[in-house]
Amino acid sequence: MAEGKTLVKGSPKDIQKNQKVLDSYLGYGNESKNKTSLEAKNISAGYGEQIIIRNIDLDLHESSITTIIGPNGCGKSTFLKSISGIINPVEGEVSIYGSNVTELNTFELSKKGLGYFPTV
Repeated sequence: MAEGKTLVKGSPKDIQKNQKVLDSYLGYGNESKNKTSLEAKNISAGYGEQIIIRNIDLDLHESSITTIIGPNGCGKSTFLKSISGIINPVEGEVSIYGSNVTELNTFELSKKGLGYFPTV
């Protein structure tokens, strides 16, 4: 990143196409974009006897932005809690950079870049 320094000067159109700007915001090359950082396979999760989500798969890649959307009560928060280690999935496995999320403590998860920040 630019660490608060000016990367380039020019018109918005020129700045948008500048390689320094692209590298700062999108990363360098395709290598990191293709690397899987978080993988969820066949996730089913819920609370007690109530299963909320079933058989969900997700691959997240470095330098990508992913949005999970859906109506109220469809299981978005349950899924996010299960992939971030707050609740253990009833079925399936979640790994971050190859490490099983259920085997890592909160500090180890945060060092790998995984956190859960709910809004009220």
